[in-house]
Parts: sequence; structure tokens; C-alpha cells
Amino acid sequence: MSIISLREILETNKLVRPNFDDWHRNLRIFLMHEKLIDVIDNPAKIIPPENDVQGTKVYHKHLEECLAIKRIILSSMSSELQRKYQNMDPTIIIEYVKKMVDTQLDIENSLVGPLVNHMIAFIEEYEKLGYKIGKDISEDLIL
Repeated sequence: MSIISLREILETNKLVRPNFDDWHRNLRIFLMHEKLIDVIDNPAKIIPPENDVQGTKVYHKHLEECLAIKRIILSSMSSELQRKYQNMDPTIIIEYVKKMVDTQLDIENSLVGPLVNHMIAFIEEYEKLGYKIGKDISEDLIL
């Protein structure tokens, strides 16, 4: 399988809220192919070294890999999610998206799930029309 067809999988199956499991599996396959999966599986906080040439090279390689993964992740998301996560570290993005999906599943499986989803849709529609409701008011409306 060529890199083009692997990238195509991510582009045609962009992350939109309900398809996290499929998206995450495809992302991991692509990162394995690019030999970047260890950056996600074993996140290391690498501190920039002082006066250490080898350590500086390792640090810069790590930063480049994180940036590459971030580009891959963001390019495989809906534009709404891109805006939301564009300033985060790639491992944090995956963590937040997983929490968002888990929370959404908990809500949908509860008795009030359909009502909450309906309210969220109304709030999003108002924001598309240019009305900024804000997080606090949105939460109050849902509650």
C-alpha cells in the first residue's frame, strides 16, 4: 500500500464526532507506516538541553515529529475540530478527542441524551448565524 492511499484513507474518513474509533485506528495505521507511532504511544517530555549537541539534535527531531503528527491529525479532522485543537500538542489532541467522544456516548446513552443533543444543535445553529452565546450560557441552557 502506498503512502498516497494511506493518506487518502485519513482524508476520506475525517474525524467528525461519531467516528472516533475508525478515525483513531486509521490514524494509528498511518503513523505506524510513517514510523511516528512511538511519539504517540510513548510521549516523552523532552527538555531542551544546554550545550549538548547530540541532545539538541534529539530534541529538534522530537519537535519535528510532533509537528508532523499534529499536521496529520489536524488534516484528518473536520474544520470545526481543527479550530478547536489547532494549538494543542498531538498527544493532548487525541486525549481530548477521546474524552469528548466518551462523554458524548455517556450523554447519548442516558435518558436526557436526545434532549442535550437537540440543545447543542440549537446552540451551534445560533453560532453559525453569528450570535455568540458563550460557554456559561450554553451550559446553563443545556442544564
